[in-house]
Amino acid sequence: MKGVLFYLIRLFHEKKISPKDFCNEYYIIYEINNDELELTDFERENLKNLAIRASRFTDVEEDLNKYNGVYFSSKDLYEVTEEVFNTLNIKNKTPNYC
Repeated sequence: MKGVLFYLIRLFHEKKISPKDFCNEYYIIYEINNDELELTDFERENLKNLAIRASRFTDVEEDLNKYNGVYFSSKDLYEVTEEVFNTLNIKNKTPNYC
């Protein structure tokens, strides 16, 4: 299951899926199936930060402006995904056919 999560992060990192689709899938894999992921403490810490951003993502500009600091934009989501992707070395932990 961890491989599926890393694959999803790689797809988003490579902009092969939309932010909305990424967030929906991330929720299902990370939040609902968390016990099956078998993550190290280091991985869990990094992925939790991404989970927070994904759970508060919106593409509604009005929400971003009206509730500054509550919701995160696609730019915010890409930034934290980039950080997680590099920190956890996900490129080398997923198949090249991504």
